[in-house]
This record gives sequence, C-alpha cells and structure tokens, in this order.
Amino acid sequence: MYKNPVLLNKTLVIGIIFLLIGLLANPSIGAIVDRESKIPLSIGKTLYVGGTGPGNYSTIQEAIDNASDLDTVFVYSGAYPEHVKIHISINLVGENKESTIIDAGGSGDVIYVTADNVTITGFSIINSGSNWPEAGIELHFIEHCIITGNIIRNCGHGILPYVTMDVKISWNTISDNDFGLYSVKTKYCNITKNIIQNNRRGIHLNAASFNEIKENNFIDNERHLDFYGAFRNKIDGNFWQRLINFGPKFLFGVPLLIIPILPGFIVDWHPASEPFDI
Repeated sequence: MYKNPVLLNKTLVIGIIFLLIGLLANPSIGAIVDRESKIPLSIGKTLYVGGTGPGNYSTIQEAIDNASDLDTVFVYSGAYPEHVKIHISINLVGENKESTIIDAGGSGDVIYVTADNVTITGFSIINSGSNWPEAGIELHFIEHCIITGNIIRNCGHGILPYVTMDVKISWNTISDNDFGLYSVKTKYCNITKNIIQNNRRGIHLNAASFNEIKENNFIDNERHLDFYGAFRNKIDGNFWQRLINFGPKFLFGVPLLIIPILPGFIVDWHPASEPFDI
C-alpha cells in the first residue's frame, strides 16, 4: 500500500513533540533517577560548638545568638554549664546524647524556648531548678516543636510545654525528675516512644486537650499519669508498670476545672503487656 512520505514525516514530528512534552512533565520517564536526596537536612547554615576548628563557638548560647532562622547549631560532645535560651527557629543538635551534656547547675531552666519550629535532639539535659516553672526544657507559647532523642533527668520538670500546640516529644528518656512532663494548656501534641521512669509524677496534664500519648514506657514512677482538667486526650497503647499487667489501665484525676472536687478517670484500653524497645 502506498504511504504518503509527507504524512509520515508530519506524524513523526508530532510524535516527537508529544514525547518531549511528556519528558518535561515527568522527567523520571526514560531517565535514571538518583534516589539519594542532594538537599541538605537544614536549608540554613551550620554553626559548630565545642570543636577545635577555626570559627567554632565555645558556648551554645553564643552560637544561637549568632544564628538565623533555619540554621543548625551542632554541639560536639562535652559538658556545657549553661542556661540556654532559644529565641529563633533553629535545629539544636548534639553529637551524642550520652556525652553532650547541658547542665544548669540546679537553678533555672536548662533550655528555654520562645520560638516556633525548633528541634532539640542529641543531648543530656540535666539539673534544672526545682521550683515552678523551672524545667529541663520549657516551651513557652510556641508551636511546631520537636524534642527527640534526648536524656532529661534531675530536673524539677523534665519537659514543660506551656500554652503550646503541635509539639512532638519522642524517643526521649525522662527520668529522676519531680515531674517527668508537665503539660499546661497544650493542644494537638504527640507524646510517643519515650521512657518515663523514676519520676514522682510521670506526666501531669493541666488544662490540656486533643493530645495523643501512645507507646511510651511508664516505669517506677510514684504515679504514672494524672490530670487536672483534661479534654479529649487520646491515651492508648502505653506500657504501664503495675502489679497486675493485664486489662485496661485507669488513670485518675480531675476532669473539669469548673468542678475541682469531682474526680474522674481516663482509660488506656489497649496497654502493652511488655515494655517497648526504645
């Protein structure tokens, strides 16, 4: 059968045009894609504390004061006797949570945060003051904060979120404090995969609502969790050390601030039978 060469050429050109459009719209078609991201974890610069190279800062606070939003302050292992104040949106990263130690010496907050979008990871945070509201980490009127992979001990309040929203607290060991976590007027916070151990109170919820507490280990606390005014918090799937380790776990407190003498309880209906590997 006779085929018009002009028509064939036009068809070929149109096909090539559509192929090019498809490649532009989806560059992974017909190409080998490098799956390893080339984008750095932080889009700001990195400031270093405690190292031996030129330009390293000798204190954490000095590095924070010279940082800008979205920067990372990386702290090498060592002991830092400081009261750290975070007033900008940064990542504060320790080299090793066992050996990168911030020590407040028994007074004030160890770390005091007043900025949104802060991440704190990789530290031993110890020896805050014992008075209200002195804490290992105090979060004050902030949103979107991440506290993960730390050791927090020997503090009046291990972590104290005060009027906060969307805070994620995970993979921390919170031990040997008066209150492990004292939450005041928090909303939509996620507390998961923490070891909460040997505190007088593991977690105290004060006027806190819409928070999620799941898959934590509560061990050797005088009282694992109580509350004073708590509304629609989801507490589920935690390990609670107790004499009889089966059945739901009832947690007692005061549900309504307007009727402070009325007792109530929250139930973890699906407690873990064994501690999580955290």
